[in-house]
Amino acid sequence: PGKRSPSRGAGGRVAGSRGSAGKSAKAAASMDPSLAHIDAPLLAPTVVAARSFFGEAICSGSEFRVHLGPLYGWRTEAKLAVRAGADGPLIGLFAPGSHDVCSIDDCPVHHPAINDALRHIRRACREAGVVGFDEKAISGDLRYVQLDV
Repeated sequence: PGKRSPSRGAGGRVAGSRGSAGKSAKAAASMDPSLAHIDAPLLAPTVVAARSFFGEAICSGSEFRVHLGPLYGWRTEAKLAVRAGADGPLIGLFAPGSHDVCSIDDCPVHHPAINDALRHIRRACREAGVVGFDEKAISGDLRYVQLDV
């Protein structure tokens, strides 16, 4: 989901550190689509496709190696959908193949500053009565949030 690959990420967390992510990766992935391959990033479809393509096209028989950067705290850009929710705006990523928002409270792949900003944005939206976008009614105060660190 983010534009940057883990190998290009910055991030202040040490690789392997989950910060406050205390959930199992499988449980978290069911709520946050960006965590679908966190337990085995080298098996992510993009990595498998790159290995196949570059292995055949460039390496001619030798292994094409993939090097990963930190697994956590690397995403420094996030465009998150905002949709109307019962208790205020839902802010997060779309579930794969849908426009259902998976509200992300403390995404372990986001840079910590993005998670902090989201907490402030959620609180400010609730206090100001901001309504998330409603696709059926085509109305609402806020449709997307773009955050860059």
